[in-house]
Amino acid sequence: MISGGSDTSYRKQSVVGRRMFILSAAKLVVFGGIIAQLFSLQINQNKKYLTLSDKNRLREWKLPPIRGDFQDFFGNTIAGNLKVYQLHVIPEQVENFNSLIIRVKDILELDQKTFNKIIKKKNSQKPWETLIVSENLSWDQFVKINFYLHELSGVKPVLSVARSYPYNENYTHLLGYVAQASQNDLINNEEIKKKHVPGLRVGKIGLERSLENDLIGMSVHNQTLIDERLISADGTPNKSLLGANSILGCSLAILRASAKERGIPLWKSIPGEWPVGVMPIPLMNILNGGAHAATNVDVQEFMVVPYGFSDFTSALRAGTETYHALKEALKEKGLLSGIGDEGGFAPSLGRNEEGLELLVEAIERAGYSSSTQIGIALDVAATEFYDSGGYSFDGRMIGGSELSSLYSSWIEKYPIVSIEDPFSEDDWGSWISFTEKGHDVLVIGDDLYVTNKLRLERGIVDQASNSILIKPNQIGTVSETLEVMQIARGAGFDCIMSHRSGETCDSSISDLAVGTGCGWIKTGAPARSDRTSKYNQLIRIEEQGLQYRSRVV
Repeated sequence: MISGGSDTSYRKQSVVGRRMFILSAAKLVVFGGIIAQLFSLQINQNKKYLTLSDKNRLREWKLPPIRGDFQDFFGNTIAGNLKVYQLHVIPEQVENFNSLIIRVKDILELDQKTFNKIIKKKNSQKPWETLIVSENLSWDQFVKINFYLHELSGVKPVLSVARSYPYNENYTHLLGYVAQASQNDLINNEEIKKKHVPGLRVGKIGLERSLENDLIGMSVHNQTLIDERLISADGTPNKSLLGANSILGCSLAILRASAKERGIPLWKSIPGEWPVGVMPIPLMNILNGGAHAATNVDVQEFMVVPYGFSDFTSALRAGTETYHALKEALKEKGLLSGIGDEGGFAPSLGRNEEGLELLVEAIERAGYSSSTQIGIALDVAATEFYDSGGYSFDGRMIGGSELSSLYSSWIEKYPIVSIEDPFSEDDWGSWISFTEKGHDVLVIGDDLYVTNKLRLERGIVDQASNSILIKPNQIGTVSETLEVMQIARGAGFDCIMSHRSGETCDSSISDLAVGTGCGWIKTGAPARSDRTSKYNQLIRIEEQGLQYRSRVV
């Protein structure tokens, strides 16, 4: 009995021992396989995976931002920027820094004093920080370093800028000077800290220091921030110091720079969420009156609206042909004289309604339908003939209620699509009562809102109109313009992108109209380069495959 128990115990121990041996052997095999694989990856395939890693790595090389210029009253630059050639090195990317810098010394023919300064500077920096070996290479040095660049790992020749003062000491007391950012600069100025890179120079005294945050440089893709800086630099409630036109020019330049840097058309670069780009319907001013013409006509603009076409180019052609048909009609009637501020004809008429009659005649004379293809838009600009609570219209004084009834009769009789500024900018009661009538037209506020969000918000609450005219230079920046448009869209208002009576050949509003998908643009008669430049730009944009908007009121 005792002997049998011992045999059983022995067999159990033997089985356990064999299993432990097998498990241990298996562990050794697995561990050996892991070691072998690690050896293969680290030693045998090291170069392969190092190369793959290098190819997938995005290397960032930061350069100091370009500072803004100072100009005197006559437009002369008194503090600007000068192109310089520099040589940068990142020590941690260099296998043997001393050998590299000796080679650079030989190529550039540096003296021993300069060489020692480079070594000292390198020892005072972090290994991953950019070391500026030279801040101002000659052209010959720049060419030589590029020639030997293939053997200089971690070296980067850089085209940078340095501050230039063309009039030297003449303006020093006012302008001050710049120097490399110190530790105190980084501590005391958050903007400098955020934008700091090796070689960044900041203002130390004078205007260079006091305007540091406005000069230091910002990303062109941050339209809102730059516009805020422009507004802050002006510092007045109505942009009277720098001027809304000047500020807008800078703001639009930033928008264009952003589009160019991204390699996309201007209309595609509009910040914010907007409807898919669509070609706008043009409101073409072909007969001028009011403040835009030296005649007895009160209504400032009589416009044709070619909405019933499949594409913008065809619509523009129809509007242009109508414009020339009007010329012939005026000539036949002995009414042909000069043109107004926006390129439309400026005849003297017996009463304002004759302008509507002439436009209908011109539309039909050009071979188009006034009921299905080309409508009429009016810019009454009623503020111009408003006085002491009444309106001087057609040679007599009438109230807002009578003027409203006149507009209603015109809408019934003529193919009117929109009426802009039918009442004075402060006659809110007339605006509200007319809009309440629910005519199937755009009731557009221009003088009423002046592209100002506060006045627009009041108009939305009071339901004073259903549309707003958008003039970027009324408000002064791209960001503020877009903010007003977003508010209007949220309230269900139509936005009509507009020129000014005094214009340039800049075509930015064409891109703004398309990029925001507003669907309407008002930019004058098909005459003179300040107006045709906008139409030509719209034709170029349409060639990119955009659809023409169908009429929606």
